[in-house]
Amino acid sequence: MSRALRRRRVAGPIGGVLAAAVVAVVVVATPAGAPASAADDAAIVNGIAISVEDFDDLVTSVAESGQFQLDPASGVIEAGQGRSALQILITNEAQRQFLDEQRVAAISDGERESAGQDLDEQSGGSLTGAARDALVDQTVLTSKLVEVAAPDVATLADSYAVRPASLGVVCGRIIVVDDVGAGEDAIDSLDAGGSFADVGEEYSTEPDFAGTGGSLTGDPEQPCVPLSGVQGAGVELAGALVAARPGQPAGPIETGAGIIVFVADPFDDVAGAITDLYESPGAGAGAAGGSAGQLMFAGWLLDADISVNPRYGRWDPATATIVALGQE
Repeated sequence: MSRALRRRRVAGPIGGVLAAAVVAVVVVATPAGAPASAADDAAIVNGIAISVEDFDDLVTSVAESGQFQLDPASGVIEAGQGRSALQILITNEAQRQFLDEQRVAAISDGERESAGQDLDEQSGGSLTGAARDALVDQTVLTSKLVEVAAPDVATLADSYAVRPASLGVVCGRIIVVDDVGAGEDAIDSLDAGGSFADVGEEYSTEPDFAGTGGSLTGDPEQPCVPLSGVQGAGVELAGALVAARPGQPAGPIETGAGIIVFVADPFDDVAGAITDLYESPGAGAGAAGGSAGQLMFAGWLLDADISVNPRYGRWDPATATIVALGQE
């Protein structure tokens, strides 16, 4: 039977910013017999603490499997590896809470045992202890998202009106411009009532703007992408797309592919595309669509109250990742 995480509700946020030098590494080991950093929590998800002890157990377990390289002298790993491990614990806890809100049954012993057997076959039995437990939970929790029922169109419309990305999708069009000045001019034209097509024709540097219409997907018939499809685009770009509202051009945004202006589409223009995504079968994060539960969880996670101990970084809601302090 797997070891249960020590879940504990806390009253307030994690406090105290540690020295910048500490952020360069993630401390994962405590001397034998020493307390696990007293009352230190690695992260808090909607008031439920993830202890440093559980985080240390996971990182040590993964390191022992050969996936992480733990420095035997200092007892530390590279910071990015530690953040990826903590993200698993945060996401697992968040999915538990989301599924509970959606009244989806908790993980059964049979589900956990089946997922564990599959993981053992895939890993050749190299994953044990806390690493195996965390990945089994991740597998089962993600699979249970398909049990979440899709909202009706009226509910989708109401949520979109408040915050489009809360549906776990981003719907809109972009104008790629030469420089920041051109982007500002394009936004001024849009704010003055210019149509997206006309403004795009004037300012866009995209060779086939007339054919794509500036669609995020390159296909004017598919104006929406799952939120997971933009979360890997970087903190600044993902943040701008997630915060966008219909009728309020966002930008200019500097990206690896150039400078863009983004315009979120009104719900009536994209209702069919959103419904198609919600009705598509469950798919991985890198696929074109996803189950209703996957999309709803991605949107729910944007507003979750998540804090991370600053020795490990900070939680970025737009990308649903832990990033280094100071990273924008």
